[in-house]
Amino acid sequence: MRSDPHFKDPKGLHNGFQFTGEDPLAKRNVFGIVIELPNDALPRTGALRIWARTVAHEDGDVVQIDQAGRPGVNNTFNTDEADNAAFCRSAPADQEAAFGRKFAAFLESLGYSDAEAANLLPGFLPDWLVYDPSEPPGYPNGRRLTDDTADLIVALLTRGRITSDGVGPHMDLLDEFPYLGAPH
Repeated sequence: MRSDPHFKDPKGLHNGFQFTGEDPLAKRNVFGIVIELPNDALPRTGALRIWARTVAHEDGDVVQIDQAGRPGVNNTFNTDEADNAAFCRSAPADQEAAFGRKFAAFLESLGYSDAEAANLLPGFLPDWLVYDPSEPPGYPNGRRLTDDTADLIVALLTRGRITSDGVGPHMDLLDEFPYLGAPH
């Protein structure tokens, strides 16, 4: 159990980008899994594609109930509860076929042309976090705990009209392993 390192103003995001800078995640705890290894321990074959899933017992079977790669993808693109739940149960290999047209239509609804939406789509589907150890770290090449991914999503959704939700990294991060702050 650790302090939740994610930071954003979700109420403002879903309230027409009327941000207050309030971060309800600042006092939330999560079960964190932290893995630390040097880049030279990773394969030298290019970028890694990382995603995580949560499984649980459901009606006597072990089933996937959530998945995540890039921060904020599911909740940004799938505002419909049924779509959100279906995305949570999907595997990255199936996501472009199942959700690609819907994601492109969402981007087009924000004013992106068909061509722009098509060019942006590979940045979101499949939903995995890309990390290339030969490149400098930091989102979108991996994600440091202080990378403000919410601001990047806000800038995308508003086509650059708004560039921040007014929330910054949590101040309880540790300078050494396990990096995540002590639980509240």
